[in-house]
Amino acid sequence: HGLEAAVCAFWSPPRETARLGHPAMPPVLITQAAHDPTTPLDGAVRLRARMPGARMAVLDDGYSHGAFASQRNACLDGTAERYLLTGQLPAADVHCAGPGLPATSAAAHP
Repeated sequence: HGLEAAVCAFWSPPRETARLGHPAMPPVLITQAAHDPTTPLDGAVRLRARMPGARMAVLDDGYSHGAFASQRNACLDGTAERYLLTGQLPAADVHCAGPGLPATSAAAHP
């Protein structure tokens, strides 16, 4: 995650303060892994509550940081791709079956 943070350090400051929930704000799709250890689901739910009309696409049983375009989940990726290409949100929140916890080797746990 250090590389991601390093990129942000060189961005220009925002030209204006974000106005979450402002009527002029375009519709927003939030993608989220249900058990993301870095950005927990409850934070995404609180963010969604501040943006009327927003939708969520949740990777249920997902345990990684990042969901879109990194977990190769056709349901979540397809939902996000449609939004990015058309600007149209799904009619309701979308829940996609996730991969679950990574399998552990029996040799690693004698």
